[in-house]
Amino acid sequence: VYEGLVEDVTRNILRDVGVLEGSIAQTGITVYMPCMGKKAYEGIMMAYTQAARQNGKKYIPVITDINHVSIVEKGTLCGVVIDGSYNTIEESYKQTLQQMVNKIVITDKDGNILDFVQDFDTQINGTVQKVLKQEDNKDVYAEAHNLLNGIDQTASVTATSDPCAVSGYSILIQDSVTGLYGQFYIESDTHTFSGAKEEMQLTLVFENLMDEKELEKKKEETKADDE
Repeated sequence: VYEGLVEDVTRNILRDVGVLEGSIAQTGITVYMPCMGKKAYEGIMMAYTQAARQNGKKYIPVITDINHVSIVEKGTLCGVVIDGSYNTIEESYKQTLQQMVNKIVITDKDGNILDFVQDFDTQINGTVQKVLKQEDNKDVYAEAHNLLNGIDQTASVTATSDPCAVSGYSILIQDSVTGLYGQFYIESDTHTFSGAKEEMQLTLVFENLMDEKELEKKKEETKADDE
């Protein structure tokens, strides 16, 4: 069980598993962390999920200095600009509805419908809904809005390699030919070096999302729910 500032909890988890600590994002938010049997990654993301829901920021663990784990604010601009006129080799773009959820049905503990949360136009793509049960000590509407998901848009870019362009950060793209323009988030990256040829393949997403992990309940809360 861990308790304290999110950043201190993270440092303790890393030390407990013998992992070297890099730069740890500061939140100033305190959490209680009953996470028995959880992996280190899950424990860290459980803590930072609580911070994200309070301050609206996104966080992600990244490897720095070869063997250190750092926690950074996800989507921070890395300083790389991809311009179709000089450093872009290939680009592609696609959309998918596989993860779309455009309606949340909110129920009480007995399954009775209390309300609906809907943000996207269901007349165009149809209705894909999830049911969310109300729980004590949780903001059910905030959780419902977090579950809503529209059309996922992704792009793949092959460009001249830049070591700063790595997953967890974001880049700027300026390409009038493909229409990709603005800030995009790096989902994954591959950098290859062959002789004088240095290339990177980036998978980009249009929305900055975080791998949220639910915080376990305290034992007394679980017991009360059962009663």
